[in-house]
Amino acid sequence: MKNRMLQQFTLVAFCLPFLPILFVSPSTGMTVSAQTTTDLSSVSSKSQKACRERAAKEFRVKSKVIRITGLRLDRAAFRTLYLENMRSGETATCEVNPASSSVTSFVKNAPGSPGGQSDQETVMEFQTQTYRVRVYRLPSGTALMEVFNKGTNKSVLQSNPAMNNAGAGFNEYIACTTNRTQCDGTQYTARMEGSGRKSLNIKRRQNSAGVTEFAAQ
Repeated sequence: MKNRMLQQFTLVAFCLPFLPILFVSPSTGMTVSAQTTTDLSSVSSKSQKACRERAAKEFRVKSKVIRITGLRLDRAAFRTLYLENMRSGETATCEVNPASSSVTSFVKNAPGSPGGQSDQETVMEFQTQTYRVRVYRLPSGTALMEVFNKGTNKSVLQSNPAMNNAGAGFNEYIACTTNRTQCDGTQYTARMEGSGRKSLNIKRRQNSAGVTEFAAQ
């Protein structure tokens, strides 16, 4: 009896690492398989750099305007990263060998293609005089915000969690540089009025009004 229980336990323990990652979508209540993630902790910074440098070469831009938008969740030995040229919006996929941090495959996506991340839903996207803003939602229902400073050519938010706050006549998403609900860093609020007017408010201190820039017409 003990041997049989031990065999069953061993079988379960062996299978667990290979079970698909499942989550319940808050918006639909349906259970779906996770396909991509913004958590890049399983990919070394050296491997990420290799993909960004390859993308910079292919797109003929500097690597600092190449951002990694996600990681494909699979059990392959190599890791597949999704990349975007923040200047043109062009996308690509980069497969890298984590052992050697060398790029094994690089594919530029055709213009207008979803870049392998069609499971992302863009809920708000606009540009102000200084910033480029995008809020999108993953299949899990998690909303993320990206803010790119066009003046400094740097991302100030890169796929940071965004909290939805809707009211009468407006809908807004709030993200913080420290990823805390009670923001103890710089807070970015992307807002859309019922009229369709969009704006970005940047608050560097909790009790300040912050600075607001409206979307370019």
